[in-house]
Amino acid sequence: MARVVRQVRRGFTMIEAAVVVAIAAVMTAALVPAVLKAREAASRNECRNNLKQIGIAVHMYLDTDQGRFPPSAPYGNGPSWAAYLLPYLEANHIYKNLQFDDPANVFVGYGTAEYDTSNEQATENVVVPTFVCPSAGMDPLQVVDWTWGRANDPKALVGHYAGIAGATTSGTDYHDPTGKHRGGTTNGVVHFNCYTEGYLCYNGLLMPKYKYPDYSTPRQPSRASVTDGLGKTILIGEASRRTEWPTGLCASILPNGRSGFTMTGARGEGMWYGDSNGAQFWEDAHTYDHGQGPITTVRWPINTTVMDMPLSSPTAGGLGPWGPNMGINSTHPGGANTLRGDGSVHFMSDKTAWEVLRALCIRDDGQAVNEP
Repeated sequence: MARVVRQVRRGFTMIEAAVVVAIAAVMTAALVPAVLKAREAASRNECRNNLKQIGIAVHMYLDTDQGRFPPSAPYGNGPSWAAYLLPYLEANHIYKNLQFDDPANVFVGYGTAEYDTSNEQATENVVVPTFVCPSAGMDPLQVVDWTWGRANDPKALVGHYAGIAGATTSGTDYHDPTGKHRGGTTNGVVHFNCYTEGYLCYNGLLMPKYKYPDYSTPRQPSRASVTDGLGKTILIGEASRRTEWPTGLCASILPNGRSGFTMTGARGEGMWYGDSNGAQFWEDAHTYDHGQGPITTVRWPINTTVMDMPLSSPTAGGLGPWGPNMGINSTHPGGANTLRGDGSVHFMSDKTAWEVLRALCIRDDGQAVNEP
């Protein structure tokens, strides 16, 4: 009888253990999504705080440069808007080692034998946390090809925020919708190749300090030029998600036909180099990567990836969209954080109508925007 009782008790113990395991599994399954959701909420909030800090830095810069916004680069090339903000982000120790205004050398910092390498050396392995979105899921330091294939290229910060140079009329119409003729393509010509593709409009808040060959008159927009209102104009948008070219595009250059990309140029020159004339370079995940500097001319709705975008022939007016047209892309579900000219931060839904987004990216189109 005692043996039977022990067996019965052992049976109940096994059943109880199985029940406990089952309950634990159910609780874990229920908790994991909640934990992930809480983690993403914290990351999105940290990303939001980054943009707030950038906004404060921009306004401190405005107060020191006669009310002008930081340039996307000093000349055709050179340090980016992010580099200009370093003194206001407790990173003056980096800023003081950079070269900025040298009209005799518009490729300041581009580290070939012909050009000065001081900017490359000053930014190697440097991470400024304010430019890193924790949701990006990508190492903020990446190997950059400053010298077109030199051995032992350095690592530089690939940030996750892009300055808004403006917006085109649509995905297939590169003109300035205001009629002020500030739209164009790289070098003023419609190109259809993997290197110089892209529509550019400088009707937003970030543009080069000087326009070649005039190196005497600053061209950056001022507070007064933002006639739509600072709170109605996007200054910075997220660039925290890698996007891809369609399979087979530029197959002669990309044997695998696919290539990751971010707006900030993973991994051409990173966050510090502002390629403001729109020239860009291809990226091959199996060799080394290139990309656009940290600006974009918005041409697509929020969180539209290259794989979502329509392609058409050059004669039809639609070009393959990449480089300076990567738009506003985010790893956050449902939308992306954006910074307005007045320093306010808004999480914008990826359902935002194109007409609304376009109006918010242009400083003076006179459009009354009713945001959702």
